[in-house]
Amino acid sequence: MIKITTNNKIKNLIPSLREKKRYIAIKMIKNNSHKDIRNCLKEYNGVFGVSEMNLSFVKLNDMKIDNWCVVRVSPQSVDKVKASLCFLDNASVEKVSGSLKKIKMFVS
Repeated sequence: MIKITTNNKIKNLIPSLREKKRYIAIKMIKNNSHKDIRNCLKEYNGVFGVSEMNLSFVKLNDMKIDNWCVVRVSPQSVDKVKASLCFLDNASVEKVSGSLKKIKMFVS
């Protein structure tokens, strides 16, 4: 989160200026690691494309099923991530949502 400093006070950005995010639930058929998904995205989009995605993996404590992975990306790059994961044979995109709560309900 970006913070604005004035007079030695740190103020948060207003919600309309914050960067939006999307959560993608990925079902993995075999035990793929996060490195496999990251390498697939890097091969398809390049290093610069992955950096524009603001890609991060979300660790859910409630997930009891091992073959699910949740990825957080920017809304502009959702289509790029879905297209990139088509090249990974053992993974498929199951759901895209704007809230983590809906993804948790879908996965569990």
